[in-house]
Amino acid sequence: MKRSERKSVMGHDGLGRWGVMLAAGLGSVALATSCTDANDSLTIVQLQKVDEACLISQESGGTDRLVEGVLDVGLDKPYGYNIYPLVSNNLPSTAENSSIEPNRVSLTGAEIKVMAPIDVTWPANCPPTFNDASSANLNPGERGALSLVGLRACHAAVIRDLFVSRKLDPSLGETVKFRINMRAQGRHGGTSIQSDPFEFPIRVCYGCLQTGFSGAYAEFSFSSSQPKVLACDRMVENPYKGNPCNPAQDYGPVLCCAQDASGEKLVCPGIPALKPGAAPVGP
Repeated sequence: MKRSERKSVMGHDGLGRWGVMLAAGLGSVALATSCTDANDSLTIVQLQKVDEACLISQESGGTDRLVEGVLDVGLDKPYGYNIYPLVSNNLPSTAENSSIEPNRVSLTGAEIKVMAPIDVTWPANCPPTFNDASSANLNPGERGALSLVGLRACHAAVIRDLFVSRKLDPSLGETVKFRINMRAQGRHGGTSIQSDPFEFPIRVCYGCLQTGFSGAYAEFSFSSSQPKVLACDRMVENPYKGNPCNPAQDYGPVLCCAQDASGEKLVCPGIPALKPGAAPVGP
């Protein structure tokens, strides 16, 4: 696909839903309705980056490839982590002169498995292995970037509690990685198939995307030893709004502010609410 062919990840439920399933025939070959491995017929090539307009690149390699993710669980609420795999249909074309391509694939589901660096007790309603679903179609030799939830908001809530209880080290200099293992699933003709697993690391942290502020905002950079929260009613503007597709994901900085005197009720990114007589921060 050309780079201009981008897919927006907006319009989903904030979790970036997608999935993978195969549908097509093999010409004169009759397929049984049994589960098989796709081997190299369907592969996840890499995970994609999205631009500031929340559009997914359809290109492989280079700057379009996301090697590792980041999820900050120290914002105003738990946010899931969205992933955008580039999926390839490696089947040959067998359409010949027919307008119907037997080896076209329909992508409709994927299995995700969350792998933690320590033993974690996941709630019954938030299992570490789950399926996510959407739909798309690929012709033979075609690739398409889809959107999927790699970590749900409930997973982020559990991870946040692990940092708060210090079962995970919340120090900003510490590197804590969870991994997600995904398998594209679907149907090819009457047969259920799935891709080989693809593994992707995600660094999880408590406050790491809430740093790097400059000028008048510098003193409000998050510190795990002595966190400071800027009051919304002191802000003239907020120049640090982070990732517009998901403020907790991949890059920042994102400046949160407090809506209450205790500094515990946050909004991320912070919404300026300057009050008369307050000491302003910003131009």
